[in-house]
Amino acid sequence: MMRLLRHVHKIYVLLVTALCCLPFFPILYFLIKHPQKHYVAITSIRKWILKSVSFLSGIHFDVHYLQEIDWESSNYIFCANHSSIMDIFAMEHCIEQPFSFLGKDSLLHNPFTSMFFRSVDIPVNRSSKLSSYRAYKKCQELLREGRSLVVFPEGGIATENYPPILQAFKNGTFKMAIESQVPVVPIVIHDLWELCWDDAQLGTRPGVCHVEVLDPIPTSGLTMQDEESFKALVFSRMQERIIMFREHVTLA
Repeated sequence: MMRLLRHVHKIYVLLVTALCCLPFFPILYFLIKHPQKHYVAITSIRKWILKSVSFLSGIHFDVHYLQEIDWESSNYIFCANHSSIMDIFAMEHCIEQPFSFLGKDSLLHNPFTSMFFRSVDIPVNRSSKLSSYRAYKKCQELLREGRSLVVFPEGGIATENYPPILQAFKNGTFKMAIESQVPVVPIVIHDLWELCWDDAQLGTRPGVCHVEVLDPIPTSGLTMQDEESFKALVFSRMQERIIMFREHVTLA
């Protein structure tokens, strides 16, 4: 019965997503023709759609900031762990400035995400060196413009472990951060996998997801010789919060 209910809820989420998107298709069709000019409007519409879908689906986000984030005068690279297709919903709930996603190019074939990955977001095929290089250059350009970027440094969702564990990080994010001298903000999405794991292959269910936005880590003064140690620092801070959260839940 529980499995059936989860699959019914998954269908409901898809229907709600379609209904929330439908009124915006005409205006998005116009706006994405000039994504630079309408960047803020496009990202604002995406935020409204995703927050509306999560609210109507009964999936809520409890966000905790370890320190106050300067949303007005600084741009960031947000690094989040990745275990659910709905991690993008979590990002819209905890980031209070316009931003772009770096994500797999298969999202270009999704009716909803394609509108954004053809305009404000950056698609990448990690198995192609040329695609990875082009995506990297686009990310650098976006950061130079003072925009913020969301990256899932694990490079995808690993399905070998359930519950999921934090996978080794790819290097590109940290090389980019150092070269651009942009602070990195680690974000830990703790338990969204319990509501929707991977691409919702087990269905979805309502509930509360806990998210922690960690302290920004500056890159000023770092060089490429610091890349590995910087990557290890971000990984260790995220891993520490994951362990603390799961120990707390177990004890509770």
